[in-house]
Amino acid sequence: MRGLRALVGHPLWLQFALDATGIALCVAAFGQVLDPDVLLHGVWVVLVLEAFMFGLKVTSVRIAVATIATFAYSIGASHPASPVFTAWVRLDLEEWPLMVVIAIVVAIMADRVSTTSRHYAALYRRANTRLLTAQEDERKRLARDVHDGIGQTITAIALTLDAGESMLWATDEPPSPQTRAALQRAQELAAMALAETREVALRLRPARIAETGLVASISDLASRAGRPVEVRAGDDLVRPGILPVDTEVEVYRIVQEALDNSVRHAGATVRWIEVAVVDRHLQIAIGDAGSGFDLISASHAGLGLAGMRERARAIGARLWVRAAPGHGTVVMLDVPMGSTDAQQARPGESVQSTSAVASR
Repeated sequence: MRGLRALVGHPLWLQFALDATGIALCVAAFGQVLDPDVLLHGVWVVLVLEAFMFGLKVTSVRIAVATIATFAYSIGASHPASPVFTAWVRLDLEEWPLMVVIAIVVAIMADRVSTTSRHYAALYRRANTRLLTAQEDERKRLARDVHDGIGQTITAIALTLDAGESMLWATDEPPSPQTRAALQRAQELAAMALAETREVALRLRPARIAETGLVASISDLASRAGRPVEVRAGDDLVRPGILPVDTEVEVYRIVQEALDNSVRHAGATVRWIEVAVVDRHLQIAIGDAGSGFDLISASHAGLGLAGMRERARAIGARLWVRAAPGHGTVVMLDVPMGSTDAQQARPGESVQSTSAVASR
């Protein structure tokens, strides 16, 4: 049923067209344009289609009207003495109750299919949300372990090396060049390891979105991308609370994945992130002027697109990708803002660049 609706694209227009077809067939039957038995059968075919597409709530009134019209025609055709009904062809009413029952049963089954689909869709969303929540909790735990465990250990190593260097210079004989070089190299490696550890911790646990806001966190992410990234957002969006915190975290992860893909694979010199509010939807575009890729190609299955789409579905958002070899890539995310205070932003407001090109 959903597939048919998606194929049509405009169910209200389809409903109008089916109603018009049914009325035209009914008028033609009463006007004796063609065999009224065939025309009235056509009316019930239209009703079954409407029952399949729109369910019992929409179709019940139409079934009642069609039943009354059928019986009205039969009553008229059974009084040939009247000059109005002399030419009317009598109907065989034996099969009409069956047609009414068929239309009602189809409508009820359509409602059940729709209800079942919504139920399983809700179950899927809840399960997916729990999975993403568990992933985020695990990220936070790992970030704490990396920062408080490995990070502290490396810091202790660096301090120990500094103390060892001081002790070597405190002796009567200065350390040999080889010893000084080895010690300096060890200090450099410890500093690099500590920097990488902090970077990993930051990537695992984003900036405090609840306090700084989504746009500020995205700007911080862009500044640490290692490549120039321009962030464009309206001044009214550079504040916390434009979305629920859990939703902002998922949006941040989607932007992070898209930006990582651009930095690692695009080979572009121009990258940008644009944030805007349009009709109470937060719209984010992450784009570059790089090499692009073929969306159909299986060789890019590892770009994390599936994970981004899963996260988007979990928060009720839409995500799509526009890409072509040699023409860059744009990842677009559309997030309903619901009843949050983000609706205070002016719908359709144009986006202005509020930050300079961010670079590491």
